[in-house]
Amino acid sequence: MKPTLEDLRLRSGLTAAELQRQANISHSTWRLMAKKLQPVSATMVSRVLTVLNARLGTAYSLDDVDCLIVMR
Repeated sequence: MKPTLEDLRLRSGLTAAELQRQANISHSTWRLMAKKLQPVSATMVSRVLTVLNARLGTAYSLDDVDCLIVMR
């Protein structure tokens, strides 16, 4: 089962606000991503993954996580 972005955020120990700031995304964009309310751009998800991968020492890609991404 693929982890969600929220799973990875919790595992990283970052608060939502810290992740939003480091990934340079808005609160509303993070909310859409974390709760999978609607598809978001691959660029926004990549920003979040860059921060989470650096924090966790992992190499998750867009295909490795459970999130709704607008067609690339």
